[in-house]
Amino acid sequence: MIIAACLVSWFLWSLVFIFIAPQELGAFGVILFLIALDGAFFTSFLLFFYYIRIKLLNLTPIFRQFHIIFRESFLLSSFLIIVFILAHFKIDSVLNILLLLALILIIDIFCIINYDKKRPQKIK
Repeated sequence: MIIAACLVSWFLWSLVFIFIAPQELGAFGVILFLIALDGAFFTSFLLFFYYIRIKLLNLTPIFRQFHIIFRESFLLSSFLIIVFILAHFKIDSVLNILLLLALILIIDIFCIINYDKKRPQKIK
């Protein structure tokens, strides 16, 4: 199912890329392009992390791993889309990208700490 979602999202992004010119539609075209690209990145990272964590490393339980996979895929795809937005406005300096990466890492660490605190209560 994840593979099908990944293929569909890349197909939809290619349709947006081919048939919608951002210059003609203005901000709506750019937003549609970025949303479609974000969906394609998200499903690709979801598939990649699923393969790494579940198939290669055999980490269990799967529902807990899927929670981590979903969060990491969302954060990584959001990071890439924000980098593209920064590049569009020509403010993609190394400092801005490093600060954005630090923010993403802080969010991930906060989620890890918060999730680990609640884990024993969920098991009992």
